[in-house]
Amino acid sequence: MIIRTCGVQSKNKKDMQERKKKIVRIISRLCISGTSVHVSLLSYHFNNDNWETVLLSGVPGENEGDMIYLPKQYGIEPIIIKHMGREISLWDDFLAEIQLIKILKKEKPDIVHTHTSKAGTLGRLAAILTGVPQIYHTFHGHTFEGYFSPLKTKFFIQIERFLARFSTKIIAISERQKEDLIRFKIAKSDKITIIPLGFDFSRLLPYDNEFKLRKKLNIDKDKITIALIGRVTAIKNPALFIYSANEVLKQRNNVHFLIIGDGELTDDCKKLVNQLGIQDYFTFPGFIEDLKLIYGSVDIVCLTSINEGTPVSLLEAMASQKIVIATPVGGVPDFVKNGENGFLCDANPQAIAEQIIFCVDNFQNLDYLRKQAAEEVLSKYSMNRLFKDLENLYNSTPSKKSPNLFND
Repeated sequence: MIIRTCGVQSKNKKDMQERKKKIVRIISRLCISGTSVHVSLLSYHFNNDNWETVLLSGVPGENEGDMIYLPKQYGIEPIIIKHMGREISLWDDFLAEIQLIKILKKEKPDIVHTHTSKAGTLGRLAAILTGVPQIYHTFHGHTFEGYFSPLKTKFFIQIERFLARFSTKIIAISERQKEDLIRFKIAKSDKITIIPLGFDFSRLLPYDNEFKLRKKLNIDKDKITIALIGRVTAIKNPALFIYSANEVLKQRNNVHFLIIGDGELTDDCKKLVNQLGIQDYFTFPGFIEDLKLIYGSVDIVCLTSINEGTPVSLLEAMASQKIVIATPVGGVPDFVKNGENGFLCDANPQAIAEQIIFCVDNFQNLDYLRKQAAEEVLSKYSMNRLFKDLENLYNSTPSKKSPNLFND
């Protein structure tokens, strides 16, 4: 009787192990970005009795910042693909591809899910060559406009079209992004599914309401603070934010501006602020890990990007009941509704300054807008909704094993 019971338990345990699906999740690099947050959350959730996740990451570039600490906080230890980075290098990319193939041969995953362009190219190619049954790729940005030269863009489009043929599903994070993928003929509509991002809002709510960051930075608590939050890179267009601030300061002095983040353009931005003579109204605190600290001291969040997918800084700001002002690029208009839960304006200093001044002058009267924004974001972009959507996709999509070209 005891032997039979042990045998049943052993069999059940074995059956559970057999039912457990393995995912290899690949990201180009865990730099300071919303994508790194997204991938860390997914790796944490899909690591339980039903799922096993192996996280692979390349190496952040100089001045990009490193968020490798984030998956580690969730108990996930990433495997580093040391030759995989943002820049194109035939030799490094070849070495990264070899390492990816070796890992996939060893892990034998049921699913490979790639995030960001470089990981999407090298990771999907390795998955195809090793016969992984299900292959998914998530587009996190509108990468075909504003990022590369026209020649490079045409080349990348051809690569994406080729890889999409072998992908089980392509995931867009917004309706507008899906429209772009169809417009550029990356894949047909039925192969593209929309799964909006989801977030662990407990990382920022409830936020610090004691103005600790303002006190630390010696910013007057009575001033309206306006911030640009994120990587300080060309695609984020921080110069437009600075020129807009300059226009505001010609008419108002009850404001203070911050650029919260790091990047290759940080020094250039500081020089521009000094050249314009507005350094007394500007602070560069760098990257701040504590989101509660940020949103406890910021009143208005601006986004001046040339292009975006679904910018995390805006969603975090809206969830924290902060006013958002953004250029209508990429997936931004999918969730920022002008005058209802935030403001959209043209990408020029005068238009942005005019909107900032309106918000500063009417700050106390915009409570309705802040509350509306928080309600919408907290309901639509919850991490539980994200997990459910992805689980349904993984479980409902039939596996179609590719030919394994690297059989032992």
